[in-house]
Amino acid sequence: MEPENSFHKWSVVLQRLGSEAGAWQAFQTQVTQEDDIYVYYDAPVPGFSLFAITGAAEPVVLEYTVADLQITPAVAEDGATVTITASVTNTGAEDQSIPLNMSVNGQVDDSKSVLMAAGATETVTFTTVQTLGSYEVRVDRLYGNFTVAAPQVATPTPEPTVVPPQPTALTAPATSAPAPAPTAVATIEPAEDDDGGNNGLIIDIIIVVVLIGGGIAFFAIRSRRRI
Repeated sequence: MEPENSFHKWSVVLQRLGSEAGAWQAFQTQVTQEDDIYVYYDAPVPGFSLFAITGAAEPVVLEYTVADLQITPAVAEDGATVTITASVTNTGAEDQSIPLNMSVNGQVDDSKSVLMAAGATETVTFTTVQTLGSYEVRVDRLYGNFTVAAPQVATPTPEPTVVPPQPTALTAPATSAPAPAPTAVATIEPAEDDDGGNNGLIIDIIIVVVLIGGGIAFFAIRSRRRI
């Protein structure tokens, strides 16, 4: 395609007669699409006024720069707000109102015009809310991307099972049986007479000693006559 009037497609700008300064102000245009016949542009405007479209054989040298495009968050939940920021610097020698478009997937989603002093730098912020999908963002000649995904459903953590302590069976201490009282058995032979004989009486003494408490002893004596 041969452009008419030898205009470079990046030189086409929208001129607006500014009511603030009373002079023409150039608004950078953005190429949205083109075919074999036409090139389509859009441009942000801060309000109604007189407009003119101009072009040149060489691209227009802009008197501002746009840098540091930031998109937060890069992955957003459905219905959440996505914030787009960019740093804008007025590189001109005079104060000017700098227009900016923020496009999402090739469509202008938001426009701003920032009045800036010569040499000043400011951060310009845009916001957008989109449905599920992937999106391309453009601010001036900067591009970025973000995605809108379904919210993550947290899996509940099961509560720990508390097992009550089992009662401990108490075993009564073993009681030792009292030791049986000692039993002493003694046999006493009868004494002999002076002549070495027996007196004919046999006395069997059986002593049974039973120790009880304070040491009481019980005994029995049995006697019998010798035949």
